[in-house]
Amino acid sequence: MKRIELNGVTSFYESPLARLYYYANEKYGFQKEKQAGGELKRINEDLMHRLVEDNVRERLSEKYGLAETVYQMEEEVGGCLLKFKKLYILLEVKWGKLSQQDVKRIEAKLKGIKTERKLLFVHDKKNLSSSTLEIINVSDL
Repeated sequence: MKRIELNGVTSFYESPLARLYYYANEKYGFQKEKQAGGELKRINEDLMHRLVEDNVRERLSEKYGLAETVYQMEEEVGGCLLKFKKLYILLEVKWGKLSQQDVKRIEAKLKGIKTERKLLFVHDKKNLSSSTLEIINVSDL
């Protein structure tokens, strides 16, 4: 079990494997019906982005010694890391193929949010650049 603050209230969530099981059971009735391999693959793809997002947020929190939290904002973001209860790092996670045009859309989406650093975590950062976002990948963690 992992503890995380959600909108100022301490909450708990389970391991990634347990999360996958409960997600599949809740959304698809996984426990009641026998699932084909293709169906399990689709369920895994639905949830993989969230698992990557959670793990990247946790790793950055450990790396920089910041408090990990999730804010409900007008714009949905991958995570927020706090320094002395103030937003310090804003994180956006995109797992999959990303173009420079996608990066520009993300820059526009996050433009009005004030923070010290804005990070964009991607699978492959080759040929991607930004003037307002720090683009990182697994090797940067």
